[in-house]
Amino acid sequence: MDQAQPVAWALDEGRCVSPYPGERAAGDAAVVHWPRPHVAHALLVDVAGHGPPAAELAAQLCLAAAQWADGSAADRLARCHAILRDTAGAVGLAVRVDLLAGQMQVAAVGNISWLMISAGDVRTGCAGQLGAVCPPARETDITLRGVETLVAATDGVRSAAWRWLAGPHPFASAGDLAHQIVRRHQRRHDDAACIVLRARPLAP
Repeated sequence: MDQAQPVAWALDEGRCVSPYPGERAAGDAAVVHWPRPHVAHALLVDVAGHGPPAAELAAQLCLAAAQWADGSAADRLARCHAILRDTAGAVGLAVRVDLLAGQMQVAAVGNISWLMISAGDVRTGCAGQLGAVCPPARETDITLRGVETLVAATDGVRSAAWRWLAGPHPFASAGDLAHQIVRRHQRRHDDAACIVLRARPLAP
């Protein structure tokens, strides 16, 4: 990174994954890694099925993603699609955050839901499944303005979570919010995962 251009934003990240009740491992997974000092990538996946086989595949995806160089959010999902061929498949969401440019990029495939709290509208991924039928993921580009919080969750989180987020929900960190969402709103018969990314401008 060019040291003459200091990072203008800070990122607070939070993740929470909870397995299907009675299981020890989840087929849902979330990972954040930093391929460049000012660029963060987040990946949220929901592998088909439950238990150890799904958990192993989800872990494989997260391990691979942590090794990838910088690229677009859609590129991340295309790489997941290639890894998941000849498997049960998955749905997923990828986010790229550039703290130097003040930009966030989101792409999702399948029934993964996300929203920017400042905007309030809940979005879902394009139709398809990673590893099977997967059209090129559409990317949403977001310019950071003030404190911006992105929340994304697998379908193991009930839709009531999005209504809850519309009200007052004080939290100390992105991690606190991710854990509250899963603890309050996980479905009884599914894995659940949530990722929260909160960007805030640094003082000049």
